[in-house]
Amino acid sequence: MTRPASAAEAPTRVRRERHAAPTEKKVEQMQAQLGRWSARIDQLAAGIENAGSRATIGEHQRVDELRVCRVIAQARLDEYRTAGEERRQGLEDSVAQAWGDLAAAMKKLKGQGACR
Repeated sequence: MTRPASAAEAPTRVRRERHAAPTEKKVEQMQAQLGRWSARIDQLAAGIENAGSRATIGEHQRVDELRVCRVIAQARLDEYRTAGEERRQGLEDSVAQAWGDLAAAMKKLKGQGACR
């Protein structure tokens, strides 16, 4: 059985929860977007595989680049998620860089008409 929070503890607990919520919500949103991008990459890879010898080397290279970007972004996001508050501040740039690289690769792919 847990004891109820005292009046003195309650404001501190609420402040911590409010402070942590945006970070966790943002991580959840990023994970959801990463899932959507992953599904699109897998779909694209399946299309290239089905094309067989008609698929160009460039198409294979783009899918490989997307896969690498996806793995790096997932690793950075996982590291950020498990890090403590102090460590998270140091990881923000690497998460942003990995995220930006994957977003740019997906946008570039859309510009080439490969994403529908």
